[in-house]
Amino acid sequence: MNTILIIPKKIIEPIEYEGIKFSKCTFIDIWLDDEPIDKIDNFEDSTVFWEELKKSTLCSGNYLIFTCYCGVAEDAGWDPISVEHTDDKVIWQFSRETDAKYEFDKIEYLEQVQSCENTLDLISYPLAVPIAVWPQ
Repeated sequence: MNTILIIPKKIIEPIEYEGIKFSKCTFIDIWLDDEPIDKIDNFEDSTVFWEELKKSTLCSGNYLIFTCYCGVAEDAGWDPISVEHTDDKVIWQFSRETDAKYEFDKIEYLEQVQSCENTLDLISYPLAVPIAVWPQ
């Protein structure tokens, strides 16, 4: 089973991703198996779309968990991720550059999303990517 860590990352000083400048905002960082997703094949040049990640805790379905820094999922080559809930697991399956499958302990997954939610300060540091455009 894969491990997941979900943490908010406050951006205080201006930073630039793909030609877009961000400051005084929050990105959601995910670590899979003790490695940041931006260092894992299939996830480069992507950012988390928080609202869909939260929704993925509710039930099985397709969720746009990742998008481009501009908010247009297609710009980063993202389609929705198939999320399956079993009694004890949450499973992500998707195809980007290659097919990928991640299986998480359901309790850990739900706790990580809730923990991140509890530590967000969206009034002082709003989400860097508050909306996302689904692929056509």
